[in-house]
Amino acid sequence: MGRPTKLTPKVRDAICQALAIGATREMAARYARVAISTFGVWMRTATEERERIAQGGEPDPSKARYLSFIAAIEDAEISAGISWLQVGDKAASREPDWAWRMLKQRFPEGFQDIMRNEITGKDSAPMMLIVEQIVGNDDTPTDDTTTQGAE
Repeated sequence: MGRPTKLTPKVRDAICQALAIGATREMAARYARVAISTFGVWMRTATEERERIAQGGEPDPSKARYLSFIAAIEDAEISAGISWLQVGDKAASREPDWAWRMLKQRFPEGFQDIMRNEITGKDSAPMMLIVEQIVGNDDTPTDDTTTQGAE
């Protein structure tokens, strides 16, 4: 018989407590006095057991503590995320910059800062831009040719 697991309810609760307030998984493991490699083994064991069950396997009673562990980890991380969103939501109602930051984080493809640069010639005169076409060995253009000038 192998040595007893370090994954006790007390250790699980300490890890979850740290995760619930925003600690990284490494920080949470260290807080509970567990090596991050051990934490990783527990998570892999749980993930593999979940996958095995999802493929129709019978639950292995010896892996039940790991399934309980991963569920608790996920719940703690979700709890932390929801808490942060609530704080951000309150701040956004008072400060529009917070709302903008939240939108950029949640929907980066739709809410980006747009930077516009305008280049002018001497004394703010318009400039002519020439982009030359580059042709590969097979005579296929690799870039468009565009010429723009002031009218």
